[in-house]
Formats: sequence, C-alpha cells, structure tokens
Amino acid sequence: MKVMNWKALNKKDLFLCYSRPFCKFLEDNSILYIDNDIDKKTNKQFFVFLKTQRLEECREQWRKNKIDGKLAFPVKEVPCEKIELCD
Repeated sequence: MKVMNWKALNKKDLFLCYSRPFCKFLEDNSILYIDNDIDKKTNKQFFVFLKTQRLEECREQWRKNKIDGKLAFPVKEVPCEKIELCD
C-alpha cells in the first residue's frame, strides 16, 4: 500500500527506516512500508511505516536479536559447489 501524502500525517505516527535488513525483517513479518524516498541530506533511501503495536513488537524483537547476537532472519548459505573461485 502506497500513501502518496504521508508527509501530511503526524510525524509521531510514522517510523522512518534507513536499514534495508530491518526493512526486510519487517516485510517478512507482514509489515509493509507505505512509501519510500531519498533523504535529501544523506542521499540514502528510507522506508516509511505507520507506527502500530505490531511494528513496535517487531522493533523490540529486532533489538533483542541484536543484543543476543542472533540474526533477525536466517542467512541463506550458498552450497560449496556453486561458489566459483578466481585464479
């Protein structure tokens, strides 16, 4: 769902995410961003989410995973036979 006029919404109701891994984690937990844009100061892409209870729960889980040293989502391992080595 894309919200074209999200800048008109109250800032306290929005969460701006600059982390692609965290954005992926949210999407994997069925939380979709409403828009994305480029920060004019840093030239970095960010994603806009509506703040919800579910979003806050996922943020807390992400924080716990970070503190515990656990990955928030599994990393796909590449089988050895598919890795090509350079000479």
